[in-house]
Amino acid sequence: MKISILAICRLGVLAAAAILAGCGSGPSQPAFGPAGTVKNAARPGENPLSLGRLFSLTTRLGIVPTVYPNHQRSWMAPDAKKKNLLYVSNYYGTTTGHSTVEVDVYHYNPDLTPPKKLLGKLTGFGYPYGECTDKAGDVFVVDWAKADIVEYAHGGASPIATLNDPGYFPIGCSVDPTTGNLAVANFGAVSSSSPGNVAIYQNASGSPTLYTYQSPAYYLPPGYDNKGNLFVEIQTATGQKNLLAELPSGSSTFRTISLSGWTINFPAGIMWDGSYLAGSDQEYKNPNVVDTGIYRIQISGSTGTVVSSIRLNDRCASSGNNILAVQPWIQKNRVVAGNLYNSCLYSYGYWNYANGGFPIKQIPSSIAPEQGWGQTVSKGQ
Repeated sequence: MKISILAICRLGVLAAAAILAGCGSGPSQPAFGPAGTVKNAARPGENPLSLGRLFSLTTRLGIVPTVYPNHQRSWMAPDAKKKNLLYVSNYYGTTTGHSTVEVDVYHYNPDLTPPKKLLGKLTGFGYPYGECTDKAGDVFVVDWAKADIVEYAHGGASPIATLNDPGYFPIGCSVDPTTGNLAVANFGAVSSSSPGNVAIYQNASGSPTLYTYQSPAYYLPPGYDNKGNLFVEIQTATGQKNLLAELPSGSSTFRTISLSGWTINFPAGIMWDGSYLAGSDQEYKNPNVVDTGIYRIQISGSTGTVVSSIRLNDRCASSGNNILAVQPWIQKNRVVAGNLYNSCLYSYGYWNYANGGFPIKQIPSSIAPEQGWGQTVSKGQ
């Protein structure tokens, strides 16, 4: 997969020094390690630069965290299974070696009362990225570095299954409510000449069937609607075209959704909010500003029409440097996400889905994830 220097600069990538030398000025860059610092997370025999280079393309700020693995054992509070749980993929490697490569688990209160303590930590990951939940409350954690998807029962501390996704960098997932199939977006491939795709595991088990768009592309976290149609925001490998694609239920071919009233400036995740598709954009309404917004999209055939949209703000972020996860979690009238900007560490909040703006409430910084990349909510048993 070949990407021009202009395309990389357009994405704000913090990749190799040789690439950076060709880029013009852009938004202030966060204090994250360059791509070469991910060597401890690379798979055996893999060039760590490819892992970090592709990772940097997933966000508008070109973030590549330095990884300090958490070698402690996973744990979960005894009463966790009875509660609604918020799972958050968390990592931000610091120079002190603080171990934060983990999934943090909190009580998700329906009234949004912030949790007072952690209910658990899941460890053993390389780069945990996106997450999703099925009807039974099982949680799937997509691991970018280890190329697998780890499944946990609601409130469980040990995996109940692991699905392999060899040769790719998985970024997010979604479960088909009509079949139980698991869709995993592979942002890109280990081989630079290969594109990304969507891997679908029938009944969330076994080996996947791979589906690709008609041209090489990067795939962001996908989302099923209530009828089993799968949607994903993608960017073609040239970096010149962003679009929304659909894999209709029962089909093996993606189709492009023509957008009315919406321009994807920088692709992000998408999910079903109960009535509409909720599509995220990392350059909300302005291709020159790092900002997070969500569009509510009504699909009719191959056309998508925006019915409303919101901008998500955060008081810790300066203007033009506001990025709230690649795929915020939406449940009923709330948006849940962490801020990835380097001035907003330990900032994890709940937003009003109808109005956007600033967070309604936030998890206390003393227990909040340093950086919340992916999140999902699992209902109590």
